[in-house]
Amino acid sequence: MRNTLFIVLAALLVSCNSNTLGTNTGNPMATPPKNQITAPTYAASLVDNLCGKINQCFDPINMTACQTQLIYTSRMTSELGPMASSYLTLAELAIAESSGQIQPVPSAFNSCIATLKQLDCGDPLMNQAYLSSNPANFLSAYIMLRSSPFCGQIY
Repeated sequence: MRNTLFIVLAALLVSCNSNTLGTNTGNPMATPPKNQITAPTYAASLVDNLCGKINQCFDPINMTACQTQLIYTSRMTSELGPMASSYLTLAELAIAESSGQIQPVPSAFNSCIATLKQLDCGDPLMNQAYLSSNPANFLSAYIMLRSSPFCGQIY
């Protein structure tokens, strides 16, 4: 009887362990860690739009590879305005944006995206931005940002 009681108590203690109870979502009021993107950003949306346009014109592409390369390349930020060029990558820019260190200009972003969406697949900028003969390389996609002066005014 004593062994059974001990086993029941041990099982009860294990089931009450904080790692196994609830959804383990943490403190919703806690301050988000630094160097982490905490909300959707204009920088991330820009990457999605650039990769989406490449996919539209050169279907199919590896969207994940495109997004990963663009968010971490050092060629993008200098195309987005003077404030953005102080960040090495779009990932760094997105973190700064998410934490409120830098503010985008929504009207410039919207105009830039509208121009990108209307960019013709046969436009020379598209052919410079992506080479279907090298389908795993998306590093020149920043060239598409030159299609609109508004892209250089986002930050």
